[in-house]
Amino acid sequence: MEKSQKIQIEISVDEANVILSALGQQPYHKVVDLIRTIQAQGAAQLKDQNIERDSSSDHVEASTSTLTENGK
Repeated sequence: MEKSQKIQIEISVDEANVILSALGQQPYHKVVDLIRTIQAQGAAQLKDQNIERDSSSDHVEASTSTLTENGK
């Protein structure tokens, strides 16, 4: 099987959640892998952004930001 090519797309968290919501309307077996990929990459990037922001400030606050699949 040929390895699929990759692209990078920059979107806001709100836009990602709109995409995830739309994917949530599709048959689960067709979109589950894509939903998981978007959630994993988004969560990792948000975690990295929070670490960078926290390390540049005088105090560290606990914060959690995650993408969700339309409440599922």
